[in-house]
Amino acid sequence: MESAPTTMARLRYALMLALPGHGGADPVAARRQLSELLARPELLLPSERALAAVLLADVDERLVLIAENSRLQLDAANRDKERNSAASRRLQAEAEENARLRRALEEAQKKLDAVTQVERSITDRANPPPANSKGKP
Repeated sequence: MESAPTTMARLRYALMLALPGHGGADPVAARRQLSELLARPELLLPSERALAAVLLADVDERLVLIAENSRLQLDAANRDKERNSAASRRLQAEAEENARLRRALEEAQKKLDAVTQVERSITDRANPPPANSKGKP
């Protein structure tokens, strides 16, 4: 027949759960275990109560830091996403502007080519090629 875990075993278990860097660390479970132990102080020796209280305060602080770290990471990810989105919009607008300018340049080049062609035809009519002078003395 198995007996219920002793108060000391539960305190040791909570200590392992609260230990940062330990493979089985779970600060939420550690808080729950420590809170349950401290809810029945008559089962703990004064030194065990003090240890549980210190551990609980440490776990609570760590959980606050974990939550703050998560919030900051989420904020940073959101800022990065917004910056990327804004950069994409600027890039798209600049690409559209470049395409518009390229079309305008092509149109201006066509007009310039047409003007050049008109000038050549006017120049050719104004200066006819010299007549062949073979038959003249």
